[in-house]
Formats: sequence, C-alpha cells, structure tokens
Amino acid sequence: MANDISNINSSKPGQASDNEHTTSSQNTEEKLKTLEQQLGQESVVNEQKVAHVRAALQSGSYQVDPEKIAEKMLDLESNIDD
Repeated sequence: MANDISNINSSKPGQASDNEHTTSSQNTEEKLKTLEQQLGQESVVNEQKVAHVRAALQSGSYQVDPEKIAEKMLDLESNIDD
C-alpha cells in the first residue's frame, strides 16, 4: 500500500511544524539509543536454564521427548515451505 507523501512538508492547520518533527525525531532517537543500551546489557542466554540442563546431562537424568522433537521438526519444515 502506497502512502501519498507529496505534501509532507507543507504546513497545514493541525499538523506539526518541521521544528516539532525534528524534536519528536530526536526524542525517538534518544529512546531508541537508550533501549539499545539496555538490551546490550542483558544476557541473551538464560544462564539458570543452561545450568539446569548441564546438571541433568551430567547426572544422566535429562529426558528427551522424541515426539516433541518430531513435532518441532515438522513445524519447522512446514514454516520453511511457506
């Protein structure tokens, strides 16, 4: 769907001025930078879950559900075919 942007910079009543757009854009950029920094500080790996699985593997108590694995493989295959 195409958007008409032919008069995007024209000043019409009820529309923000270029100065307001710039301020809004700067605020958005600042928020994005802050979020990026916060995300960069968080670990991508769930250390607790890794430790739990590692301990289960070492003790021999880790259970594999072949039906669940097959289900996930079929789901993946059906998503790839789309």
